[in-house]
Amino acid sequence: PFTMIAILLGVAFLACAATCWYADQRSTLPPYHLVFPVTKVAATLILIALAVALGATTSGVGWAVLAALALGLVGDAALLSQEGWAFLLGLGAFLAGHVAYLFAFAAIAGAQGPSLLLALLGAVLVAPFAVRSLPRVRRALLARGDVMLGQAVLGYGAALCLLAVVAGL
Repeated sequence: PFTMIAILLGVAFLACAATCWYADQRSTLPPYHLVFPVTKVAATLILIALAVALGATTSGVGWAVLAALALGLVGDAALLSQEGWAFLLGLGAFLAGHVAYLFAFAAIAGAQGPSLLLALLGAVLVAPFAVRSLPRVRRALLARGDVMLGQAVLGYGAALCLLAVVAGL
């Protein structure tokens, strides 16, 4: 239901996300270096509130989406740190969030019937990115001697590819 609160939250999210992007482009200049982390977390919090306002708490799919958004919030917050452990925490949180999205997409596909054509389209759209980008990122990390992170990024990329295919179902 598109209530006035949902519309206001949608507008607030767009404004916050645009401010976050703008601050990120100028993050080395004061006060933008302070604005970016606040708006990054705030945008995700607003998105969670919007999902609740749109009725996410009334279905299993909605709860899966809320779990995914909450895990995305953890990932966003973790990636604000420059520490290696925080990057791995963020990567893990985002990966778990994508698994929650997979459950939501699979539940929708189960209710509506799968669309193999859309799943194939998702695979075709993601394949060039995966084939070109993931090995390059992994090689760069391995060249730095970061074997664990290289494997983690490769696994995360595979999960994103799977998510694109399942979203098409």
